[in-house]
Amino acid sequence: MRTFVVYLSLVAIPLLGLVLVIRHGSGLEAPPSLGGAWITELRHEDLRVEVTQSGRYLSVRMEGVVQSLELVHGDQRTKILVGSGDCAGSLAELRRTDGELALLALERTCDLPERLVLRRDAR
Repeated sequence: MRTFVVYLSLVAIPLLGLVLVIRHGSGLEAPPSLGGAWITELRHEDLRVEVTQSGRYLSVRMEGVVQSLELVHGDQRTKILVGSGDCAGSLAELRRTDGELALLALERTCDLPERLVLRRDAR
C-alpha cells in the first residue's frame, strides 16, 4: 500500500497536473511578432521606427522618442494602448497585412494621425 501512495504522489498526480495545464493552455495564442525595424511616412518623409517586444508589451523608438505600448486583445481585433508620453491613453487598432502594419486611431488623446502605415525595413 505504501508503494502505491508513493507512486501516486510521484507519478500520477504530476501527470494529471500536466494534462490539465495542456488542456487549459491549448486555447492560448501568442501575441503577433512586431519587433524589428519598420519604415513609416510621416510629414512626407520616411522615418525609421525601431520596435522591441516582450510578449504583449512594446517599446517603440521614433525620432529619438520612446513610447511604451501594450497589445490588447478583444472583439477579434488587436488593439494597441499607448502607455507613456504625450499620447498616453490613446487607443489604436492594429491591422496586419503582407509586410505592413496599419495603425488606425480609435481614441486619441494627442495629435496622432488617423492612419499610420508601417512597412518592414528591408535593410
